[in-house]
Amino acid sequence: MKVSKTLLSYSAIFVFVLLLYTGSSLLSAPDNYLKISQGLKLFSQVYKQVSSTYVDEIDPESFIEAAIRGMLKTLDPYTAYYSPENSSGINMLTTGSYGGVGIRLGMRGDSLTVISPMEGTPAGRSGIIAGDKIIKIDGLSTAGLKLDAAADMIRGPEGEEVELKISRHGFNGAIDFILVREKIILNEVIYSGFIKENIGYIRLTGFSKSSVSKFKESLTELINDGLEGVIIDLRDNPGGLLDAALKISDMFIDKGELLVSTKGRIRQMNKKHYSKKNPIIDRDIELVVIVNAGSASASEIFAGVVQDLDRGVIVGNKTFGKGLVQSVISLPYDKKVKVTTGKYYIPSGRLIQKEDYFHKGSSIIRDESDSLFATLNGRAVFGGGGITPDVIVESPKSSKLISDLWRKNMFYKYSGIWTTKHPEAIAPVTLEDSDVIEFIDFIVNSDFKYDSDVRKAYTSLIKALEANQYPENVVDEIKAVESKFYSLKDEFTETDVGIIKSVLSREISEMIGRTKGRYESIFLTDKVILRSVELLENNMFYNQTLGYIE
Repeated sequence: MKVSKTLLSYSAIFVFVLLLYTGSSLLSAPDNYLKISQGLKLFSQVYKQVSSTYVDEIDPESFIEAAIRGMLKTLDPYTAYYSPENSSGINMLTTGSYGGVGIRLGMRGDSLTVISPMEGTPAGRSGIIAGDKIIKIDGLSTAGLKLDAAADMIRGPEGEEVELKISRHGFNGAIDFILVREKIILNEVIYSGFIKENIGYIRLTGFSKSSVSKFKESLTELINDGLEGVIIDLRDNPGGLLDAALKISDMFIDKGELLVSTKGRIRQMNKKHYSKKNPIIDRDIELVVIVNAGSASASEIFAGVVQDLDRGVIVGNKTFGKGLVQSVISLPYDKKVKVTTGKYYIPSGRLIQKEDYFHKGSSIIRDESDSLFATLNGRAVFGGGGITPDVIVESPKSSKLISDLWRKNMFYKYSGIWTTKHPEAIAPVTLEDSDVIEFIDFIVNSDFKYDSDVRKAYTSLIKALEANQYPENVVDEIKAVESKFYSLKDEFTETDVGIIKSVLSREISEMIGRTKGRYESIFLTDKVILRSVELLENNMFYNQTLGYIE
């Protein structure tokens, strides 16, 4: 019987997952073993009865997988079950490679867009460029397709073809590309170069298996070119492998220093990780690490190590607060489970995990921890929720209007118009106030629709009046004053104008000079990077921040 075979197969997975959470405690707690045995028996009965008697036919495999996922959802958000169909992200992280064509994808408005093709890949060699919109993949429309689903469609076995139909600004009709997938090595060093003489910059977007060699290569190149200070930008870097974070930390930290401790319920998780090699970068070369609320996990480990050992200054905004260890474990039938098996503690003894990480309704017992700690030089630092920078730099907050302009792709559309009108322009582009005025005029005269809070309140008022059958003359009088309080041009604030100038400069610079052009533009306007450069140019303040001088 199909149900019985499926139950037998997945019972092995169920038992395995349960054992992961009880571990060696089974030996010392017979009650746990009894409860597991009783639980499996109960589950077996429920599964058999429902599968056999439910009014409609049930697919046994998807039914039991739903049960496994439901069980794991009672724990933390990071423990998850993976079937072969949804494990590509895990595989990329652990191997550092995938079968694909070498495209970084993003959503511009509702369009699946090429952020940049990777050099030396099928996409890079074929002539696909940043800004191209992918409208079909193997003949299937990308309209309404989510980003992850589109990426999975483009990836596939090496040697097989994938056909992309692309719409490009300035071209009539679509362009067809037939690409042969290759082994693509993840490159999470998006940019590496000098901001100004002797001050280097590395943008790292992840910590996969391949990121260590790429990072080392970039850092070594900067050192050989006369590096005196370096900025490592980890903003919106969600983390990745602990091993990658440790190896990159090794490049900056003296051999033998404690980097990270991990603690868990099972003996194997209670480990201390020390730097294993002499640093490749001299301690006289000053270091700034930029973080924000999107910096998590391995990013926080690296930033925390740098802060606790007073190796560099942390700049930006408080990090996400994810200090949990995940172990990826293979299960029968090509399944995987990613399990939270421990917690990270950085050199000062801090737990960087934010306190409330459990799913609502979880019965896991909370652990109360100290919150005040000290760095190597005795500076006060805090635990219990991410890394607080040594120097906090608030970035301008985007208004709803700016967010809508992003979502509806208006910056990109205008950038194409601007570059067509200025064919002689070179990156990085510096825009004038007149360019912002032209952009706003473009928005006002376009089909862009924006519902401000005032506009929404006005619309609701009119609907309420009409629904309650107020006299027509009252409604008409209120409608008559609409133009007096609502003008799209008046919605743009002074802060919006500054953000528009910055964003447009970056978009246009990227159109002209690709990734290099974009970052050269960022260096001129990014407040966090500019503050970091100031730190590296002011040796006294840098050392005062780290507690080396009073």
